[in-house]
Amino acid sequence: MATSPSTLITASSDDDAYSIFETVNNRGLSLSNTDMLKGYLLASIEDEDKRSEANNCIKQWLLKFAEQGKDKETDFFKTWLRSQHGKTVGDRKKEKSQDFEGIGEYHYRWVRNNVQSIGLTNSEAFYKWVTKDLNFYAKVYWKLVQASQTLTKGLESLFYNEGKIPSLQYQLLLAPLQPSDDEANIKAKLKLVADYIDCWLNRRLWNYKLITFSWVKSEVFQLTKELRRKSLEELRDKLVLNLRGHNVKLNFREAPRLHKRNRTNLKRLLARLIDWVEKESHLPGNYTNYIKSGKSGYEIEHIWADKYERHQDEFNNQEEFSEYRNCLGGLLLLPKKVNASLKDKDYDDKVEHYLKENLLAKSLHQVCYENNPGFLQMIERTGLPFKPYYKANGKEKSVFKNTDLKERSELYRQIAEQVWSVKRLEGDK
Repeated sequence: MATSPSTLITASSDDDAYSIFETVNNRGLSLSNTDMLKGYLLASIEDEDKRSEANNCIKQWLLKFAEQGKDKETDFFKTWLRSQHGKTVGDRKKEKSQDFEGIGEYHYRWVRNNVQSIGLTNSEAFYKWVTKDLNFYAKVYWKLVQASQTLTKGLESLFYNEGKIPSLQYQLLLAPLQPSDDEANIKAKLKLVADYIDCWLNRRLWNYKLITFSWVKSEVFQLTKELRRKSLEELRDKLVLNLRGHNVKLNFREAPRLHKRNRTNLKRLLARLIDWVEKESHLPGNYTNYIKSGKSGYEIEHIWADKYERHQDEFNNQEEFSEYRNCLGGLLLLPKKVNASLKDKDYDDKVEHYLKENLLAKSLHQVCYENNPGFLQMIERTGLPFKPYYKANGKEKSVFKNTDLKERSELYRQIAEQVWSVKRLEGDK
């Protein structure tokens, strides 16, 4: 098979090399946006030693991000530029291309077209932008990626938020940071923003609001601009004010119901409620296991089996029964195998098995309230309306009625109010 001839191009200096790089790329050589941006930044640094230092700086981060998977380095540049420099975003309906979209499509071209607004006015500015700014934000971004994959003390919300709006989450997290921030300030800002995102997203999910990229990008980008380079005190004031403002529409007045489109998010929500109750009861919590799927994972369990005939005294038809059966207060999380084994059993049989599971499931049984000081102290401290739904006299079967389901829904609602409270953002204020 014939091969196309190759051409060797020799440059007499680094300056010539970067100029050649730009030229051949503009004539059709297939290079990534990040490759082109790297070449452009280095070509703009006149001093050879500083250019070499900048090259090593960029190279180390591109290699690190490549370890995380395809396009991670591109994701970093988009996130960094949007968090610190973008000014406009396209309308969700019209999708008119603005800074947000321009950075997403061609971040190399966007930088070249916006050097003045970025402050890249001379060789020294390019050098500092790479070795100081890029290096700082890349280091933090790497930390965010790691914390989003494993529960990290002080940054747990990054893990909770992962999978919802990942690129937008990182954008908000980077926005208030400055290269002059010390480690304590960086960590405090990251925790504050991550906790805000956790509260905001779960309030949206609780109220059946979409959290897809196209629906929230404009709101997130606007907030990004408002958070840029804020001090910790300014940041806290802004986020507390924002979340209090959301209280009008994004509150916890009514508990959600399970439906086909929210199963994954509701499973994660239940996992958070269980994990919080367990930790407040001085137990280790088990969130990472509760969100697992597959054979060894967890599934949503209905306290009521799908047997309308057992509840005809309370409901007029199957549809009404199904609607109430899917209320949050009638749901638990159980291991997949356990859930399958309990599927058609009535409540009196199920409640005995619940004692072997997580604390929220156990709390349906009277035994959970005996010799369990951590749990009882949590109830006293929080005022949450926990109570058992079990007759221990052996004479009557335990039942779980519609009024019981409503009470449990109210319990879940009050737990949610504490998990995603504005108080989380207020700190020592």
